[in-house]
Amino acid sequence: MNKHLATTLLALLLLPIIEACRPNSGDGVMERPNYTMVNYQLEFTDHFLSFYDVTVTYQTVDGKQLTETVTTQTWQYKEKSEEQYSNLYFSVFATAKPKDKRGKLNDKVETVELSCDYSVEYYSKATSAKRIHQKGAYATVKKENIDDYLADHTNIKVCEIDMSSFYE
Repeated sequence: MNKHLATTLLALLLLPIIEACRPNSGDGVMERPNYTMVNYQLEFTDHFLSFYDVTVTYQTVDGKQLTETVTTQTWQYKEKSEEQYSNLYFSVFATAKPKDKRGKLNDKVETVELSCDYSVEYYSKATSAKRIHQKGAYATVKKENIDDYLADHTNIKVCEIDMSSFYE
């Protein structure tokens, strides 16, 4: 077999493989999925929940507003809908517990870590993906000063987020 014929046959055999690797659209841009997704997350130190009652208010993926009391170190609401919603709301407020309802500190504890991280993710075809992740509250307090700290920080707004927060 001559060299030219062999090269032509090889090219004909490889052509379907090369074509299969090309993107389907002419511009190479993938179409974004058409759904709405929200993901709200909280993470607290154990001391934070020992000294504060935490309330979270949020808008579900289908637009309902719910309020819950958080009792675990990690909390999450994550949902996806085929419907198109263009709004979200997420707020977290902490209120110092009365002295008789506070957790007891171990004798070995010298400082109290009070911190909360929060994360908000939103996706829709119109907005694409948006994310905020921050430390909403943070304090290190000496054990002997915890009562004074709580008296001075009775109410803490950890975060309050709506759609405008992504564009600030």
